[in-house]
Amino acid sequence: MTSVATAQTNDIVERKYWLDGDITQAQDLTPNHATINISTLKPGLHSLTVRVKDTEGLWSSQVGKYFIVPYDGNSASTNSIAKHQYWIDGNLQAAVTSGSKPQSISISSLNAGLHTFTVRAQDLAGVWSTQVTKCFIVPNKETSVGNKRIDKHQYWIDGKLEAQVTQGDPIELIVIEGLTPGLHSLTVRVQDNTGVWSSQVAKYFIKPYTEVSVDGKEIVKHQYWIDGKLDAQVTLNQKDPIDIINIEGLKAGLHSLTVRVQDNTGVWSSQVAKYFIVPYNEVSVDDKQIVQHQYWIDGNVDAMVTLNQQAPIDIINIEGLKPGLHSLTVRVKDNTGVWSSQVAKYFIVKGEETVEEATITRYMYWFDEETDDFFTGPLTSASGTMDIDISDVEAGIHTLWWRCGDSKGAWSEPRSVTFESKSLYNYKVPASGIGTFSADVNLTLPDGLKAHFCTYLKEVDEGLAVKILNIDGKVINQNTGVLLSGTPGETYQLRYTAEAGSATEGNQLVPVVESKHIESVTGDYTNYMMKGGRFIKIKEEDGSVMMPAHRAYLPLLTTAVGEAKSIVLLWNDEETTRVVAPDLTPKMEDGVYYNLQGQRVEPQRGTGKSQILIKNGRKVIVK
Repeated sequence: MTSVATAQTNDIVERKYWLDGDITQAQDLTPNHATINISTLKPGLHSLTVRVKDTEGLWSSQVGKYFIVPYDGNSASTNSIAKHQYWIDGNLQAAVTSGSKPQSISISSLNAGLHTFTVRAQDLAGVWSTQVTKCFIVPNKETSVGNKRIDKHQYWIDGKLEAQVTQGDPIELIVIEGLTPGLHSLTVRVQDNTGVWSSQVAKYFIKPYTEVSVDGKEIVKHQYWIDGKLDAQVTLNQKDPIDIINIEGLKAGLHSLTVRVQDNTGVWSSQVAKYFIVPYNEVSVDDKQIVQHQYWIDGNVDAMVTLNQQAPIDIINIEGLKPGLHSLTVRVKDNTGVWSSQVAKYFIVKGEETVEEATITRYMYWFDEETDDFFTGPLTSASGTMDIDISDVEAGIHTLWWRCGDSKGAWSEPRSVTFESKSLYNYKVPASGIGTFSADVNLTLPDGLKAHFCTYLKEVDEGLAVKILNIDGKVINQNTGVLLSGTPGETYQLRYTAEAGSATEGNQLVPVVESKHIESVTGDYTNYMMKGGRFIKIKEEDGSVMMPAHRAYLPLLTTAVGEAKSIVLLWNDEETTRVVAPDLTPKMEDGVYYNLQGQRVEPQRGTGKSQILIKNGRKVIVK
């Protein structure tokens, strides 16, 4: 028996609509046409929702549409802004509303850091504009960078901020005894004397398995699986290596074997995977023989040639090929029906012109691996000289690549040579706005970058200061240590020049043209390096700690600086309280003279001029 259900014809008997999602205010719609009164709605975006009911008493799904009531109360020509409103950091409850445009906004109560400012306006019709938000930063102005110092060090392990360790002294020793063997993270930050924390710096480290010494460990298990099937792994409780693995059930072709071992502490080694081939063993190698050769040219498989022969292919017809580069692909089939892998080789079909008729007419060159940034030029001289411009190559070791092109459009294979460029030096100004520099060639200063040098020591309110003088002109002499100042974070380009610059008489800076280790103390001098806008004493380090190339350091007489850990920079031209003279010990009372800069000198007598020198810790006049 077959039953058929038919749908009765239903009619719509009731229609309802409501505005802005308020179903409690639903109204009836007439069957023939619908007129909806929207005169009481405010200008802006609204929604209209409709549904109908049939003769069975069932309501349809709701259908919603959006519409806009335009602003027709005031034309654009007569409308104007009536109110302004703004708030900071998203705090709408603290919004400030005024009739006039705000001229100044107080941010004195805001903490230093990033904040947001949001503003909107209302017109005469009472309509608010869209919000506009901007970000701004309240800087840390309480203390200058020169007066800041690190007061606290803080670290935690594995992201456990609740177990943080805070201390005043620099972190030298961190206890990791309670950590389990494996990978861990160490996060560090510091706080300055204004209470501001630095950004966090995280590093990863591994705690090794130290419960059992290497001598006491031994392999107790071997485990392997094939083709990545870990669920089919085989575990052997033995110390000896695996000698036999059954591969009888494997199909001919490529497979993988993965092996790992376990020691007597229960720790598994890393997995080691190797690939192997199961050969087609239906016929022994001795019984196999080549029965067919097949080849095609330029990848055109549709035009392949098949030769039913055992002997290798000896002649291939290439008469129809155009001059230029082509490919030949070959494979063979044995008496079991198995094809070998394809082997492809490239060959060149020469044209009617001979090689001697083509002449070298142009060249192409590039630097390092920048193959997309190449330069070209014509070869016009009889000697074939190439004009290569290295003026924009940054100082350092580079590779020059070149190749030549002939009159027929062919290019040679690229060749290369390694060279050292001294044409262009890029200098990035530190955050402090000043740093040291040196080079073994004369360089021209670009606009915005100034050069200075250090002369003698003075005693100022902040301690010891070194007098800074400006270098006249726009050239830095070779093998001269200088200070460079400019916009913090900006990179400037210094270019080679054959012109010599002005002398820097009395300059105390020592150039470091090539990276090398600088001792904390050298003979009678204590060495200082530039950091954070001042010179700080170089720490005692092992010989592996190197000062980068193209820098400079400041050696000062130890008897003059004493235990001073830093030397500030003295820029103004006013004389201070006194020149710091070396504090000579009694053992140096042997007629040794020093100038006012603390340098050992020989007195010049009989010149008719008086010299003020220092001997045995006292100023003397030598005539």
